Amino acid sequence: MTTRKKYTQEFILDAVSLVLEQNYSRAARSRNLDANPNLLGRWVKEYQSKMMDKLFEVMAS
Repeated sequence: MTTRKKYTQEFILDAVSLVLEQNYSRAARSRNLDANPNLLGRWVKEYQSKMMDKLFEVMAS
């Protein structure tokens, strides 16, 4: 039976940063990180969603 890998918040933010800010493809970055590309895609979507929520909060105030 396999165990799930645990990733630190710092690791996740670094991976997302490389995809969004340095234009790495999710597939290339996931190979370099030894992480599933779908997982990396989910991290990116969650990050973008949270950033949009914060933007809307600032615009509303």
